[in-house]
Amino acid sequence: MAAGVLAGEGKETAVAGIMAAGGKYKVTGDWLMKRNALQQQVDTLPDLVREMVDGLVTAVSRSFSNSLCEGIDFVYLTGCGDSHHAPVNAELAFRQLAGLPASALTAMQFARYTAGYMPRSRNLVIGVSVSGGVSRTAEALRLAGLSGAVTATVTGNRRSAVAKEAEIVVDTAVPPLPDELQGLIVPGTRSYVASQLALYLIAIHLGQARGHLTKKAANSLRRELGQIADLMEQTIAQNDAISQQLAREWQDAGLFVYCGAGPNYGTALFSAAKLLEASGDIALAQDTEEWAHLQYF
Repeated sequence: MAAGVLAGEGKETAVAGIMAAGGKYKVTGDWLMKRNALQQQVDTLPDLVREMVDGLVTAVSRSFSNSLCEGIDFVYLTGCGDSHHAPVNAELAFRQLAGLPASALTAMQFARYTAGYMPRSRNLVIGVSVSGGVSRTAEALRLAGLSGAVTATVTGNRRSAVAKEAEIVVDTAVPPLPDELQGLIVPGTRSYVASQLALYLIAIHLGQARGHLTKKAANSLRRELGQIADLMEQTIAQNDAISQQLAREWQDAGLFVYCGAGPNYGTALFSAAKLLEASGDIALAQDTEEWAHLQYF
């Protein structure tokens, strides 16, 4: 899920949340003290996957009956901010793994310009909201229900306004941070990973229930999702020093454009959001090919 980044020249700035002293990758002891709050949160993501994946497999299986899955013809994924970026990442998974046409839209785009014009088929609309308090996502699910769609939500708050508008609730409340990291206030990454896990597991479950995936293939994919934790640890270790060096080289840049296509466009959107939140610099996402037609010049 990598996305390219291009830094433009501009005002002098400190890229907070990126730079840190180098050293051997380790999450305890002296190395922990050398890493800033955002880096320390990123270090927790592999264990977060290990903690959550099995529970989410069970939650998804209990939430989506085989008969419901068999009747679905189209999947809409919607949300705002990070909770829109995760659906953009997962859109292709629903097409490939569930064997269903799928579309990821912002909550505004879905609620105001799509809900009333969905094809006359059995639609599944999944609204993603970590807090569950986003009024636009609640509106999207309410209008989807009025249009006859099956409504579901992936949320960290099952008592929220968004959850009340959904027929199906998949709870993605993340475990608390380790004691030594309690109280950190940084751009959030943990809830985004939880949302992605849930969406991919829903896609796999739909695929198995509909006969698009064999049980063996579906279980293999679920195991692969759990094993991503090991790959995440390797990726952090291998790219940490490189990322720090790039941050030092780009600290005077004032514009950052993250490029990606397909699922990686969701990564580009999320990455741009985290840079904006961490440093206040102008950061945006662009389709890789569109960048070549526009920002390149």
